Amino acid sequence: MPNPYSPGLYRVQLGAFSSNGLAQQCFSRLLSAGFSPSYEPYSNVTRVVLPGIRAADMALIVERLAAAGFNEAWIREER
Repeated sequence: MPNPYSPGLYRVQLGAFSSNGLAQQCFSRLLSAGFSPSYEPYSNVTRVVLPGIRAADMALIVERLAAAGFNEAWIREER
């Protein structure tokens, strides 16, 4: 988890899928849970991410993700 006082923005990755169908399922689950996901092509997979998350909001985002059934995520600072 980033320091909540960090001024940076973060990207939360919920999955990387070689199947477009699986990527769409993840994307749809996030939409249904009230998130605004994005697709991010990377090599031969499609990542499903939540971009532009403020560090101060990360704890709430992780809590909401867990409530929606997402128990693993990769958090990285955006550049």
